[in-house]
Amino acid sequence: MCARCAVLAAVFPAAYEMHRNHYERHVIAWFIGGVFAGLAVLLAVHQILQHLIYYRQPRLQKVRDSNIDRPESSPILTFLLVLCFGLLAQHVVRILAMVPIYATNAWFGLRYKSITLYLDVGRDCYEAFVIYR
Repeated sequence: MCARCAVLAAVFPAAYEMHRNHYERHVIAWFIGGVFAGLAVLLAVHQILQHLIYYRQPRLQKVRDSNIDRPESSPILTFLLVLCFGLLAQHVVRILAMVPIYATNAWFGLRYKSITLYLDVGRDCYEAFVIYR
């Protein structure tokens, strides 16, 4: 948490320094957008990895059924919960993967306006895939 605060505290003085050194506005915007897009990608990748590591362990996830933690819990119930959370984790990972795609799309769109249309098409295709599945 302190590292995120340090990044946020460093962005604004760096942007101000860039403004004082007469950088163009789109370069400053690209710098700020890159910092926040990078932060979003790192957090999303961390969340994706956590879901991929723990998707077969429903005891470590938030489960509404409190019977899963009891030793007298049915093995069939445990199997079904593991199966359901495994299938659910696939959808969660697909949705979480939208964050890096949107962040990089927006960041490259700031700098390379000529290829924005192609980036948007790719982003929209992935979004349609996630919604369809």
